[in-house]
Amino acid sequence: MSNIKIKIDKIASYLAKQAYSDALNVYADIHAEDKSFLYPDSIDTLSENRITHIRNAANLSRRALYEMLHGIPSSKRVSDAVEMLCGTMPKKFDKVQQQPNFFFVPNLPSSPFTDPKSIEGLEQFVETIAEYRSLLCNMALIAQERYIDTIGGAPNTEQWNKLKEKWTSVHLIKAGELTGAGKQLPIACKKALASDLIANCAPHAPEVVISVLQPHAVIPPHFGISNIKWTLHIPLMINENASLTVGGQTVSWDLQRKSLLFDDSYEHSARNESDKQRAVLIIDIWNPHLTTAERGDIKDIMRKYNTWSSSFGVLANIDSRFYK
Repeated sequence: MSNIKIKIDKIASYLAKQAYSDALNVYADIHAEDKSFLYPDSIDTLSENRITHIRNAANLSRRALYEMLHGIPSSKRVSDAVEMLCGTMPKKFDKVQQQPNFFFVPNLPSSPFTDPKSIEGLEQFVETIAEYRSLLCNMALIAQERYIDTIGGAPNTEQWNKLKEKWTSVHLIKAGELTGAGKQLPIACKKALASDLIANCAPHAPEVVISVLQPHAVIPPHFGISNIKWTLHIPLMINENASLTVGGQTVSWDLQRKSLLFDDSYEHSARNESDKQRAVLIIDIWNPHLTTAERGDIKDIMRKYNTWSSSFGVLANIDSRFYK
């Protein structure tokens, strides 16, 4: 008897006893051993039994996510966000121009741009980080990362592929952890970056990254991944021909501007129509309209989502081809 056949028999036994977690663990083992069993190259000639197993694995994976997350939220809007994430509620956006592709909290106030002065403590935070501008500019000059490759998920189009060479970066914090470059920052700078303003819900956020856009580069319109955080840009090397468009509103840099704050869950794009580089420090901060309890909930949600994704996330959509 083949190893997979033995495991399939185990699954049948577990399902008969409603031991769904045990059955899902076996499906994950099967997928790790032979991906083609649950995700074959073609579905045209599959037996009904094989199709049933594919659907079972996907349903159990989604069920596991819902079981992990549904009891966490302490507010209606975060509860609705979890339901949409798990697929138990249709995803409905409040605005056409705001469509984050991962996590969306409905009825959470926002606008494309926000005056940084309206956020308590943010002006002082920006001034503190700006003290390290010379150091950060030197790091920008040697940026080597291709930013698009570090984030993944960019469309496979000619425009985005060309941008890979024109958009470089130096990550200081990624998925909530200091990088090698970040660990080299002065202690006082690292302390500032641990501010309560920072959207601390690893591994979803925060990201702190030096973003360098080469001359005449254009970042096409796209949506960010969630509306629970806003994006703060602190200028390092800017020019008046560099601009940012968010939700249809365009703002150009000028030498007097100390920062830009926007919600990247809105469709946004950037241009550097200069012969010089444009470099900014990008920092994730909390959407200030989230309560302290909601921030704690989201931190827990993202941690548990990551645990689920690492173990079972690959199974969640393996049945999607049956519904096209």
